[in-house]
Formats: sequence, structure tokens, C-alpha cells
Amino acid sequence: TALPGTRILANRINVNRKTVIQAYDELIAQGWLISESKRGTFISSRMLAINHGNIPALNNQQNQIYPLLKDVTSIQNKRQAHHGINFTADLPDTRLIPFEMLSRAMRHALITSARNNKLIYGDPKGSLILRQAILQMLNIERGLHANIENICIVRGSQMGIFLAAKVLIESGEVGEGFVNSLKMASGTAFFGTLLVFVTAYLLEKTKGMNLVRTPLQLLAVIPMAVPGLVLGLGYIFFFNMPSNPLHGMYQSMALLTLCTIVHFYTTGHLTATTALKSLDAEFESVSASLKVPFYKTFWRVTLPICTPAMVDIARYFFINAMTTISAVVFLYSPETKVASIAILNLDEAGDIGAAAAMAVLIALISAAATVFFAWLSWFVDKRTQAWRGR
Repeated sequence: TALPGTRILANRINVNRKTVIQAYDELIAQGWLISESKRGTFISSRMLAINHGNIPALNNQQNQIYPLLKDVTSIQNKRQAHHGINFTADLPDTRLIPFEMLSRAMRHALITSARNNKLIYGDPKGSLILRQAILQMLNIERGLHANIENICIVRGSQMGIFLAAKVLIESGEVGEGFVNSLKMASGTAFFGTLLVFVTAYLLEKTKGMNLVRTPLQLLAVIPMAVPGLVLGLGYIFFFNMPSNPLHGMYQSMALLTLCTIVHFYTTGHLTATTALKSLDAEFESVSASLKVPFYKTFWRVTLPICTPAMVDIARYFFINAMTTISAVVFLYSPETKVASIAILNLDEAGDIGAAAAMAVLIALISAAATVFFAWLSWFVDKRTQAWRGR
């Protein structure tokens, strides 16, 4: 029997033609249909002939052997009488089930298992013979390069969906990695901005640090020249030593935050230094002549004027902490895995969809953070920089 063309069938059932083509290809791959060049698509001769209008009645012997068959068949017939062909997966088509063969096979398997004392729990992944047969079918007919460990037999679609969802939830690749990235980025933005600005202020606006000013300025620019991989390896060699008192920080979120701050320290330091150099040096001299403590000058004058620069530094730290890989790739643990590392693991495992979803989440949170910091910068300018427009 010839089937209608893909365009004709798509117009009849009001779906996209690509959907019909994919359905035809799937049925051809399973052997239900055959495609002949320049002729069309036909129902395969190997398909079981089903007479929908003539279902044989059950005799008394069949009712005794299969007591549920009559009820199941009646339910199936009622549904088909009211709704045509039933495509739902709740009940199988009983006309295609070889009940006698299944009954003999189940009886033989039950008796054999009982005699051999095999009525115990088997492999949680299912029968090895069945998994090997499915693996052979997938490799030969579907072209999937799988192995026996990738196959798990479940008792139904609901159990399969439950196991797949449980793997995604408990693996923590997406959820925990995303939360850890937010924690690390927030900590890096807050503590990094605080450390950068305080250090720059001590170097630029205080006296009595002439001996250490040049070495500290040199240390501040070194991270820009050190690759992240080298920085991460250095942290491993230092914090992973059992005799080190700071060994407890290894693979912790605090160490990841510290490493990220050091990795991106130079740019923030240069930004803060530039902002402080733009201030008149007489502020500190005047406050000292008026016997005003330096911390009051810092809080009331220096900090409000340099707040926009601090917002920019915090934004820089946050965005880079969300996307960094090189330094933290050596320092994380299963409990502190961040989103960028999870993307690498998912991609190596072949889970491209989950890796892409994680990348999209990082891009979205980075965009949201950019909008937030832009609003914060506008708010700060309005509150602290109004004097510039006068």
C-alpha cells in the first residue's frame, strides 16, 4: 500500500513537512515502511497484518489462561471505537502480543529460576543478555557508538524519566555549579574590590610606606603577566602540602575566591590607582593641618568621589569570576565545582545540550549583572557626583 507524499500528508494533518519526513525516516529505520526510488513510500511486507474490524472472540480456555486479556481488550476496543486509533502509551495493542508464547516462556523461566535458586535480585541495570542484544541493535541499526555500561533496562517510561531526572538533580553539574559560581563571583566582587581599593589607597595617599611602596606596586602588576594555569599550579603546590597550616583551605570556596582575586588583581589595582591619582593631593594635607583623622577624610571625601571606580572594579571582578577556568581548574572539589568547570565536564561526557544550557545561564547572569552594575553606577553618580555638574 502506497502512502501519500510528505507534502500532501503534512497539508492533511496540518503539521510541518519536516515532521512528516522525520516520522517516515523513523518508520523506515524500524522496518515498518520501505522507500522505493521514484515510486514512493510503501508499507513493508514484513509488517504484521492487522484486521481492525475482525478480532477473534476469546474462548473459555483462553479466558482461564489470560483472565485480564478480555478486560484489556474491551477497554482498548472502546477507546478505538470512540477516538479511532489510540496513540497513547498507557495500554499496549493486545492484538499484537503473542500471549501463548509469552506464557510458555514466563512459565519456563520461573520454573528454571526456582530450580537453580536464581529467584534473587539481579543486575540493577537489567539482564546482561538483553542489554547486549539492545547494544547490538543500537550499534548496527541506529549507528550509535555505545557500550554495555550505557544501557539500563527500566520497567516503563515513567521509571526512565524519573531516573534521568534524578541523575540530573543529584549530579549537581548544573544546579550546584551555577550556585557555586554565583557564590565565588559575589565573594570576588566584594572582597576583591575592598582589597584593591584599600591597598591602592595605602600606596597612593599615605606616607611612611616608601620602603614597601615599590615592591607592592610590582607585586600588584605581576598577576597580569602570570598565566592562570601557572597560578593554579602554584596554589596546588603551596596549599596541598600537609605541613602547611593553610592546608585546610585547599579545594575550598575561600581558596577559589582568593585565587580569582589574585588572578584579576592587576586591572582593578590600576583602575583604583588612576581614580586616586585624579584627586587633589592637598585633600590629605589640609585634613592633616586641620587635625582631621585620615580615616574620616577617606570616608567622607575619598570614598564618595571614587565610588564609581569601585563599582567598575566590582563589575570587572564579578564577570570574570563567572567565566574563569584556567586558575580554578586545579583547585575545585566535587562540592565546589563552578559552572565554567561543569561546562568542560559535560562537554567531555558528550552532554552538549547541558553544556550549552550552562553556558547560556552564565551569559544571562553576566548580562543581568552588567545591567545591575550599570543601574548602581547611575545611582551612585546621582548621589555622590552631583557636585561635578555644578
